[in-house]
Formats: sequence, structure tokens, C-alpha cells
Amino acid sequence: MGAEFKRETRTVYDGMIGQPLTRRTALAATGAGLASLLLGCNDDTEDLSDNEVGGELNLYTWEGYDAPDATAEWRKENGVTVKANYIGIQDDVQARIASPAGEGIDVSSVNQAYINYYKELGILSPITPEEVPALDNLYPQFDQAPYKNEDGTFNCVPWSWGVLGLIYAPDRMDEPDSWEALFDPTLTGRVTMLDDPQQNILLASIILGYDPDALTHDELEHVKEWLIELLGQVRTFASAVGDYINLLASGEVDAVYLGWSASDLFIQEQNERCKTVIPKEGGLGFNDAMFIPPNADNRSTALEWCQMLSEGRAAAQAFDSFAGGVSVPSLVDSLAPETREILPYDDLDSLFDNVVFPTGLPRSESDYVTFDEALAAWDEVKAA
Repeated sequence: MGAEFKRETRTVYDGMIGQPLTRRTALAATGAGLASLLLGCNDDTEDLSDNEVGGELNLYTWEGYDAPDATAEWRKENGVTVKANYIGIQDDVQARIASPAGEGIDVSSVNQAYINYYKELGILSPITPEEVPALDNLYPQFDQAPYKNEDGTFNCVPWSWGVLGLIYAPDRMDEPDSWEALFDPTLTGRVTMLDDPQQNILLASIILGYDPDALTHDELEHVKEWLIELLGQVRTFASAVGDYINLLASGEVDAVYLGWSASDLFIQEQNERCKTVIPKEGGLGFNDAMFIPPNADNRSTALEWCQMLSEGRAAAQAFDSFAGGVSVPSLVDSLAPETREILPYDDLDSLFDNVVFPTGLPRSESDYVTFDEALAAWDEVKAA
């Protein structure tokens, strides 16, 4: 059985930080919506025993995370047909899985800030290290809540991670050590930022010394004031990662608030340079984990998929394709040099000391700022 694949309508949405991008799609036009990809062998799922691998595997994930090239050999050897539907934004996931259209999804993607929320919704199924051995080999940062439960099971498989910091053009400005550098008069009209409500609010709260998971309403007012002042420095909003890379490469801006460290690699496509730093006040981290819904049709193959993409040659090829950070240390040496250089793997303890991985704003009424209140606050910032 071959590993050929059939492309249907595909769209690229890279306007949300934390969405994986291949080197190709990093600079592509954006658009939100549902796309699908069929990577084929025969569909023999109904004939499989409970522990057998093969048949159709239904993914609902970010474009790029289906890793068609990296998984081709594994799919051929195991007789697996991958049917991938692509996420537009993270909030699409819970809506789809809770609907009739979500029946039979075998593997999906969850940002760490949504894990507790998804657990409350009942759309995560526990995974043991016996089922996915890579779970015994994680960096300590990811071998804990919210990924891991007290009984030793996991809500998901921590997978592709990265950091969001301050990006600057090293040929046009000195390396900043503080976020306050963005307010330098020489940068007026030389800064850009994504129109990303949740991430902008969370990062500003970290910069101001607040807990992004337990933000008080008084603290939110301070965050809003700080962001309103920052907007006075902003030339334009970037619609996507590729957009701010273009703005940097063209010389229209010199700095980016809330930029993905992989941008340092992507901008090389335009023969330009940028550098991502985590200033002393801190930065934002993300981990896009793989999870298996309770109603998965092909759990045995889903478990093997998660293992295959966590350790080994196929996993390294996948991470090279979308420039992700690996959650299993043994995989680092197998990465291409340019992928390995995106993150300081030789000193991750120092990085993790200065980067916060939020576990999520409350979704229901709370003494703290809720998810909806944060979105409304961003609208107020833009309207000021």
C-alpha cells in the first residue's frame, strides 16, 4: 500500500501565536476555516482488534501537525490512512468534539492553557506511560499538571512547544533586556504586534509581575493602561506571523511585541535577520499537546501515532518541518541544526525560570478575570 496523499481544499491560519507553521506556510497568506487532507492506505478500521494498529486515523489538528512527509513510512508499514481536518482556532476544537461532527476523532491538539478546561468538559481520555512510553521521558516542565494527573496518568501527550518574546532587528537596534525598550522614542511607529486578545493580555500581565492564571480586576486595569500606552508605539497590527516577518524584513518595523522564536528561522527565507529575546520581566510559553477523545474510533492507532511523533526518526523529521520544540530530551540530537538552534536546549532551566506557561483563565464566573473578560478588555484597549 502506498503512502500517496490526496489534497482537498486547504487554508492556512497563522494569526494565532502557538499555531504550528511549516517553513512553507509561515510566509503564506492567512485565512480561517476547515481544511482536510487524506493520507492514504486502505480503510480497514472496522476489522481491527482493540490493540491492533492500522486502518483510518482521524485527526483534528493544526495544519503541519499531521506531518505527511515524516509519517509516510510509518503509515505504509502499518497500513494507516490518515484523514486530517485542520483547526482554525483552538476554540474550534471543543465545539467540534462536543458536536455530532466530532464523533470518531482519534487525535486532536490542545494548548496547555486549555487542558483544565477540556478536562472539565470531559473531552480528554487518560493516557498511561505504558500506552505511550515517551511519557516516561519528558522534560520535567511537562511531566506535571496540567498535563499529568495525580494518579500518574496523563490528560494528553505534551508535544510541540515554543516561547513568545520580544523580536527585534539586530541590524537596526541594540538587543533589549527589558520590555520597556519598546517605549523608547526612537521606536515610535517602529513596533508591530498581533491582534491576539488572550495572548496580548497574558503577556502584559507577566511583564507587570502578575499571575496570568489569577489576574485580579484591578490588575487587569493596569494591564489595559500599559497596553494602551504600548499602542502609541505601534505602526500597525500584524495579521499573522508571516505578516510581522514581512514587516521586519522590509524595514517597516524594528520590533515585535509577542513574537514566536521560530521567526528567527523563517525570516531567513527573505535573506534577513531577526532575533527573539526573553526580557528580564519574562515571556510566554506554549505547548501544543496531543490528546485522544473518549469517543475515538481507533484508539490503539492513535496511541501509536502519539508515540511515533514523540520519539524517533519520524518525530525529529516532523519537528524539523514545523520548527517546534521537542518535549522529550533524547530527540534534541536528532534535530536539524537550524531547528535545534531555535531554543537553548543546553540551558532550558534558565529559560523555564523566565517563561510562564499559563494554565488558562477561568471560563465561568470567578473572583479573577475570566476568559471572556480578557477578550472584552482587549477590545477596550483597541478602542481607547
